[in-house]
Order: sequence, then structure tokens, then C-alpha cells
Amino acid sequence: MSYIMVDIEWDGPIPGDYSMVCFGAVIVEPSLSRTFYGQLRPVSERWVPEALAVSGFSREEVEGFSEPLSVMQEFDAWVSKNSKGRPMFISDNNGFDWQFINWYFHHFLGRNPFGHSSTNLGSLYKGLVRDTWETFKHLRKTEHTHNPVDDAVGNAEALLAMKTNSSSGFGCERIHGLSRSVRFPVAPFISGGTFSVSDSMSIRTGLNALVLPGIGSLASERTMKMAPEVCCNGRFCSVRRVFVGVLLQQQLRSSLLRAHQEKRQALDRLKS
Repeated sequence: MSYIMVDIEWDGPIPGDYSMVCFGAVIVEPSLSRTFYGQLRPVSERWVPEALAVSGFSREEVEGFSEPLSVMQEFDAWVSKNSKGRPMFISDNNGFDWQFINWYFHHFLGRNPFGHSSTNLGSLYKGLVRDTWETFKHLRKTEHTHNPVDDAVGNAEALLAMKTNSSSGFGCERIHGLSRSVRFPVAPFISGGTFSVSDSMSIRTGLNALVLPGIGSLASERTMKMAPEVCCNGRFCSVRRVFVGVLLQQQLRSSLLRAHQEKRQALDRLKS
């Protein structure tokens, strides 16, 4: 199958009542050299001026664009020529972009070469890093300009980065500067599996709060040496500190449990 990153510009919230102004597509591959760009004449007399302004075109300009039928025929031929197996539609906001591409294909050609499904790039990233609050946009290299080819290429760059990182332990680089918890493999010092920071564990706590009053040092030098340091995407990342962060969580639980038990014992002594 071939993943095709798509981005559109539009002049209103729904297809049919409003129009797709232009769209861009790129085959997701390392070269990112196979692209498509289409500009389409409006299919409706309605438009939202603020939405159209984002595209950078005026109403007079878009009325001089190509007939939608010919553009969709050209796009269909391009998809067929450049796809290996089933073409897979993917975009930053597939819920929105897909509705326009799907409507235009069915309205003008009576079919959609992408079938009946699409993929959301943002959701894919959230699944990879196991954090529903994270965004992939830092992985783009090409500036987001609202030229749909530029925007599709930037999103494709992000998808390629996801693919590269997922095969080598995706999520490790997200530890830098985060206060939220992140799960990621630290298998080099846990034999036969993947070790994860729990959802309730703060990475910032794990990295910085290595010593607590009344608890003391969290790990001996011998334990620290068990957790090797690794390099993630050219930036230094100390896995040993995350390992210590997990020890911190365990010691916190033990300390709180002891404190609770001591409090109950003291109350029992007062009652007696």
C-alpha cells in the first residue's frame, strides 16, 4: 500500500454548499518528490470570506481556476500511477480534509480511489507516544504556509519521522523538557522486555527530585550503573535518571504507607 498525505484549502465548512479552493498531495517516501497540486473553480455561490482569505486567493481568482471534473480526473490518474497497491489517505485533520476529497470524487467521478477510510496523523502520533495530549507538529521540517503542497510535505516529513523513531524506541526524545509522563522502552537494562514510567509518574519529578527529605538518596551508585545512558536523535538522554524516577515512585509509596501505619498506631495507643 502507499500512504498519500493530503491537505486542502476551502472557502466554507462543508462540501457542496461551499467549495474546495485547492489541494495538495504527496507520496509518503523519503524523497517526497512525487506531489500533486490542484486548483478548483467554485461549485457554489456561497463562501466565507475569512475562510477564503486563509488560502491567499480572492473570489475573482478562484473563479478562474480549472473545472473540478478535470482536476479530480487528473488527481485520480495521479493516484493510480503513483500508488503501489491500495492508496491510503492520511492527513493532519482527516475528519475535515477527507469530507471534501471524498465528496468531490463521488460527485464528479462517482467513486473514490481511496475507498471509504482515512487515517488521522495526529491520532497516529498520540498512539505512538501513548499520550493523548501530545502533538506531532514539532516533527515537521517544511514551514506550514497554507500552500497545500507545502503543508502536505511537512506532514509527510512528520510521518516519516514517526516511522523512523518507532522502530528505534519512539518517545525517548519527548522526555526532554516535559512535565507530563511518557512511556518508552528502556529495555537495555531490563532483560527480555519493555519498562515503562507509569501514567501517574511525572517525568520532571523523575528527572529532578532524586533526593527527598527523610528518605535520602534514591539509589546506590551500583544501582545507577545498572541503567546505561543512551543517545536519542542526537540529543543526550539519561535513561538511568528515568530508572531512578521509577525507584522514586516506589519509595514514595513505601514512605507514605509507613507514615499511614505509624499514624494509625499512634491513634490506637491514644485510644488505649
